Amino acid sequence: MSRKDLLSLTPESVAALANLGLVKRAQREIAGGTGPSLEEDEAGVVTGTFPDGVVTKLPPNVLLRDAPCSCGATTVCRHRVAVVLAYPAWHESHSAPLSKKGEAWSPSCFDDAALEALVGKRLFRRAQTIARGGIVVEIEAGATPLAKLPTCTVRFHVPRDLAYARCDCQATIACEHVVIASWAFRRADETNTTAPAAIELGTQRTDAASAGLGDALTLAEHVIVEGIAHIGEGAHARFARARLALEQDGALWPNTILEDLERTIEAYRNRSARFRTADATMLLASLAARARAADQGGQLPRRYILGSDEAPETALDHVRLVSLGARIDADDRAREASVYLLDPDTGIVLVLSRRFEFAPDKDPEEGPDLAKRAIAGRFTIEAVARGQLVTRAAKRRANHALTLSASRAGLTSVAPSAGDWDSMRSSILVRDFGKLAEDLHARPPRLLAPRILASQMRVLALEQEAVQRVAYRPGEQEIFAELADTEGATVHLVRRHVRSAPHALDAIAKALADGPRFIAGDVRLGATGIEIDPTAIVTDRIVVPDIEKEKRTVEGLPLLAPKKTPALVAAIERASTLLEEALHDGLARTRSGFADRAAETAHLLEAIGLTDAALRVKTLATAVKTSDPEGARAWLDAAIRIELTREATLGVR
Repeated sequence: MSRKDLLSLTPESVAALANLGLVKRAQREIAGGTGPSLEEDEAGVVTGTFPDGVVTKLPPNVLLRDAPCSCGATTVCRHRVAVVLAYPAWHESHSAPLSKKGEAWSPSCFDDAALEALVGKRLFRRAQTIARGGIVVEIEAGATPLAKLPTCTVRFHVPRDLAYARCDCQATIACEHVVIASWAFRRADETNTTAPAAIELGTQRTDAASAGLGDALTLAEHVIVEGIAHIGEGAHARFARARLALEQDGALWPNTILEDLERTIEAYRNRSARFRTADATMLLASLAARARAADQGGQLPRRYILGSDEAPETALDHVRLVSLGARIDADDRAREASVYLLDPDTGIVLVLSRRFEFAPDKDPEEGPDLAKRAIAGRFTIEAVARGQLVTRAAKRRANHALTLSASRAGLTSVAPSAGDWDSMRSSILVRDFGKLAEDLHARPPRLLAPRILASQMRVLALEQEAVQRVAYRPGEQEIFAELADTEGATVHLVRRHVRSAPHALDAIAKALADGPRFIAGDVRLGATGIEIDPTAIVTDRIVVPDIEKEKRTVEGLPLLAPKKTPALVAAIERASTLLEEALHDGLARTRSGFADRAAETAHLLEAIGLTDAALRVKTLATAVKTSDPEGARAWLDAAIRIELTREATLGVR
């Protein structure tokens, strides 16, 4: 008999069911010849006998922690783990493989009787109650299907075997989330929906108009009419009332938009270097787009658009997080460090951040020096940015910001990482650059997507000779590299110099010359295709550009001419500048000639074929001369259309 479940478990899956330390130790023992000798009987019981006489048995349909082991451990031990890890090689040497490794399957195969048997009647009824109330679940297909619920993530590690389903909530036994996850895959099959997708369960939907959204839109129109330059501190109470109404309506994403909008206005008042009118434009357009999409309906569920199911904060069970590097940002005399930590089981990237304020009589520390400071507890930025973190004391905010409990510091550890990123989920690890472009274009519009930090973080897997060329643009102080996959599809590495990371460009240049195996960073659709801004590069070590110390060498690279802006991009940017001007000054105070500039911009958009965007800009030019609310709504119409046009056209050559 062959054990499909044991053949399907990867070391990463076993680490999720046990912990990384046990997996590493078991792997060392097997490699060193002190692993178990195996036998399998006709009933499928796998018995492992160790050199020291310990005997472990793994019967079918028994959870790993419940399998008998003569060592006496009451939880998952290294002996149980070693038997699981040794089984695939033993099986291959004793019989023909049963099935293709990595075969895709769907948890929709589990019927309600099996689900209820797993969790019991009480939790099954709880799952039914949650589903009836309405919930959106994001599903991903593959050999290890995954379902992202608002408060947790469920992974199905073994095909057609519920015993190996794992949820990262803090339940110690099978939970109701596994049931809901299976139902989401079932609904996808019933509706012929291809994963990845957002699946809505439940019939009790809250489609009624939201009073909170109405208040938020009225406040947004007030900001547009008055202008960011003229919104005083007295608006704080109005923002607080609108946010409270959104909180009562369960509209988390609009609530966070108002929070960020107020913070952006405050940054303007404080003359912060991080203020950008474009950020405020995006926030206002996203708020209006979500309100309209929720009211009118469409392909994306209302609950998904508004974040109705999202918990503000979720305590995590035992997790292992692998660092994908860090960024150091400057804000006048303040510095903010952000470390990007991947949960390899789910493909979710969490962000651990800390802000550092420097006194007027002290020079702010930049990346290499700041890296020596602690980002959480006793752990330095450098150690976490180049390592992996294991913790039982973590909480995840709705936007995937990570916090670690200071009072439970003993439950967190940091170890070095070797940069072995080959086994990451396909949702984060990219080998096919052409497929990456398709995936980026298939995403929900940024205006409507969940407001998640590091949502565009990816890891590029590079073959030999992947780096086609490396060059430097001195005018923009920007390093550029062309990366190619085995099929010839390309991604452009683009990074501009910032003072908070003084040696980043030189570190990137050296890493590219040393032969990179992986590059992690934010990916985006640029004017000439896909671009990546790296946070970490794996060569023979993990290079984190923002915190490296490297000799000045970037000027020795071949030089590139200044960028030429395509006409399509130039037209969109001109429209964006017009909208930002109006938002800065306020529609009630537009500068002389605004209507003429709007008409010229509309003509430019129309000439290049963007007729819908041109119509919105023309309407804005007319509406500014009439009533204030009409002008604000016209501004929002134009802002939404310009942003959607930008997203649809970027990356198209």
